[in-house]
Amino acid sequence: KLFSKYTEQEEESNIILLSFIFDRNISVFFMSIILIRYANYEELGVYNAAMRMVMFIVFIPNLLNNILLSYLSTENHKENFLFKTFLLNLILSGTVGFVFYVFSHQISDLFGVDFGENLNDVFVTLIYGVLPLCSIYVLLQYLISIKKRWSYLFFRIFRQGLTIGLFGVSISLNIDVDAILLAKCFVYSNYISLVSIILFITINYFYERKKTIINI
Repeated sequence: KLFSKYTEQEEESNIILLSFIFDRNISVFFMSIILIRYANYEELGVYNAAMRMVMFIVFIPNLLNNILLSYLSTENHKENFLFKTFLLNLILSGTVGFVFYVFSHQISDLFGVDFGENLNDVFVTLIYGVLPLCSIYVLLQYLISIKKRWSYLFFRIFRQGLTIGLFGVSISLNIDVDAILLAKCFVYSNYISLVSIILFITINYFYERKKTIINI
């Protein structure tokens, strides 16, 4: 076992740190290199600017997730609480995302005229991936609470790896490479990852219930 010498809490912290390193550093590095190699620095700047705006949208739902993790750790009826939090997260992220969508032109203009209409197009594309992204964060916190730490790490890496993979496949198909293409890959990977996590949690839930019934 990789973290056998650590306590349960230390193992959890190490796994979360590993996922953060991949999510925020390694995957971003590879996507940046690919975008520069097959497009240019301007497209990279546009994508990064649009992604910064998306991070503002997910800020409030992320605060909710931090509260969720501490509550789920002591909650007996985790699934019921998860369902309510999932719906609340959808409402919050959907509302904030809609506001940003309506005022996308005005928000994009804050970055100056150099980025032009391209920034707004990329930003609007990324907004479509906000709902699944925020939902994924909720479900990932749930995985931590039921001690599925390695599953948590896998799905964190899977989502970003899928984005890179879809981007690579698009390049191999000779599709024009730009910031919008990467934004579309981001959106598609979020929806695929969300469905995958929901399937995993559902299967695990019924498996654990079956084990409980058998033990009784």
